[in-house]
Amino acid sequence: MSDIVTKEDFVEYITANPVATLGTINENGTPLGTIVYVTCINTEKLYFVTKNETLKYRNIQKNNSVSVTIVNTDENSTLQAGGAAKTIDDGEIISAVMADMARIYGKSADYLPPIAKIRAGVYEVVEINLSVLRLANFKGARAGDPDIFKEK
Repeated sequence: MSDIVTKEDFVEYITANPVATLGTINENGTPLGTIVYVTCINTEKLYFVTKNETLKYRNIQKNNSVSVTIVNTDENSTLQAGGAAKTIDDGEIISAVMADMARIYGKSADYLPPIAKIRAGVYEVVEINLSVLRLANFKGARAGDPDIFKEK
């Protein structure tokens, strides 16, 4: 097993596991974890949709350093990432993100995403340019197994 996360590894993991915990920093310096649905639209960046009056969005405007954690309990695997978040206004990317979000939510009986159910301003698409990426697969691994982690 390679110890490098490939684009294919990343895209496959995000596509199969679109629910993430996003970590931001509150104005007083304390951490905030929120659940977001993410997509990578076949790139090595992450995207999510929020509204411009949410606490996570305001936190990103003040400090764009974020973390992202995803877990797949069935496969006993995790993705841990960090990077810089920014609001995007590229129409093509926004369209691709929204189309992928429709694919994700279309599988749910409660098809409206949580962000659609709160009044918190207008929608924004946020891009995370990842500087840290670590994929871990613990299934079948033994303690100290060097093949657990792939990093980028």
